[in-house]
Amino acid sequence: MKRCRAFQLETGQLIECVRSVCRGKKLVNKVSLGHPARCAAYSPDGEMVAIGMRNGEFIVLLVNSLKVWGKKRDRKSAIQDIRISPDNRFLAVGSQEHTVDFYDLTQGTTLNRIGYCKDIASFVIQMDFSADSRYIQVSTGAYKRQVHEVPLGKQITDPAVIEKITWATWTSILGDEVIGIWPRNADKADVNCACVTHAGLNIVTGDDFGLVKLFDFPCTEKFAKHKRYFGHSAHVTNIRFSHDDKFVVSTGGDDCRQRAALCCQKAKGMTFQLLGSCSCSQQRKLNSNSE
Repeated sequence: MKRCRAFQLETGQLIECVRSVCRGKKLVNKVSLGHPARCAAYSPDGEMVAIGMRNGEFIVLLVNSLKVWGKKRDRKSAIQDIRISPDNRFLAVGSQEHTVDFYDLTQGTTLNRIGYCKDIASFVIQMDFSADSRYIQVSTGAYKRQVHEVPLGKQITDPAVIEKITWATWTSILGDEVIGIWPRNADKADVNCACVTHAGLNIVTGDDFGLVKLFDFPCTEKFAKHKRYFGHSAHVTNIRFSHDDKFVVSTGGDDCRQRAALCCQKAKGMTFQLLGSCSCSQQRKLNSNSE
């Protein structure tokens, strides 16, 4: 892709050229992290953003100023996922070292580790906090979903307890609630990412074949009916609904693209209308021109 186009998310209207939009505008803020970033998460109150790095470090920034509030490196391998609990208290950091570390943000910028999850069989793929911030579910590279107490890290194995937990978010590709997202004859690695709407009615997935699929949630029957959408080459690496469930944004791997789609609620359920995409290589070129 040799051009980068911008779209108004609400209308899907094409803006002629990104540079024409940016001409005469000032870059509001930027920050150099020093190392490649792997994952990021905003606090529920919107005051902070936590970023996990490829070298095992994580950084917490203040959103308004992008000043570093705190940073820590307790692991040597890449941070795979990072989350802030719904009550804005706990920071969970999942790494390639088969660990999830917990930090209490209310204790200040020292970011001393107050607990960690034990007995994780492989590297962390996705994490989600419960609505009451007492539990966290962890999806691992062994394709096993585990539930742990926060912040002690004790694993919960009683199905009756797990069944009663209400999750604040759901990005896991594993579990009885999402068994229907896996296609027939699927290799364990075929589905890469998922996200449930804030309303809890639909789940969207991204897979190794460049497909974005939309299912009802929960999705408890194998090979569930779904709607599928094309737009990426191989490997959709991540996918998320916007805060109001109006849009879904997906990121590609080999194609280095971000795509945005408008979510339309109809009598027969939710559908997507592709709004546009942009190339990360073109974004880098634009960023270098603005410096």
